[in-house]
Amino acid sequence: MSTATRGTLAAGDRGRAAGAVGFDYVRRAGWAADERLRFDPAGTERWPRDHHPVQTVTVHHTALAVAPDPAESMRSVYRLHAVENGWGDIGYHLVIDPAGTVYEGRFAGGEPSAFGITPGPEGARCVTAGHVGGHNAGNIGVCLLGDFTESGPSDPARKRLVEVLRTLCSLAGVDPRETVAYANPVTGATARVRGVAMHRDWPGDTSCPGEAFAAGFEPLRDSL
Repeated sequence: MSTATRGTLAAGDRGRAAGAVGFDYVRRAGWAADERLRFDPAGTERWPRDHHPVQTVTVHHTALAVAPDPAESMRSVYRLHAVENGWGDIGYHLVIDPAGTVYEGRFAGGEPSAFGITPGPEGARCVTAGHVGGHNAGNIGVCLLGDFTESGPSDPARKRLVEVLRTLCSLAGVDPRETVAYANPVTGATARVRGVAMHRDWPGDTSCPGEAFAAGFEPLRDSL
């Protein structure tokens, strides 16, 4: 695994999303992820990686306060998912803090972050994470640090989110506004959502990514 602390995910003008140029992100080493949490005492990876063609991108919030050092919040969410939930890793592919800094989430097993396999002209495959119950394979999870129940994301976070979503959609050939007939390639579970969806758009009982954020989500998606 790379010990570099910074990375870049670039899409150029490829794909259907206009204006996608890419973004920088903090690698797992940069936010001091304890990689030992991913393995059991025998050294076996607790959450084996698999990759599937990207069908959708889903937006979340952590619904938690953000620490003065956002990297601390990253480590807290990682421990919550990997240890307390017993998953073996963080459930989001990418995370954005209030200053607009992007962090690498789920270990993808290679470059670039979230994919682990360089996307080609035919599209992209992402590592399976854990952010929408029953509908994770082929679904990229982007999470904003913070609770957006009463107020929405900061301007820097919102701006970076747009850049991240544009880049991901370009790399994967996803139309953010098109309705997608999602089908889980592992379990067969299905759902109809937009190419870029909120967590609350999927089956299940959740208010994520918060009432205040949800109220302004349609214009954000239309800007992609």
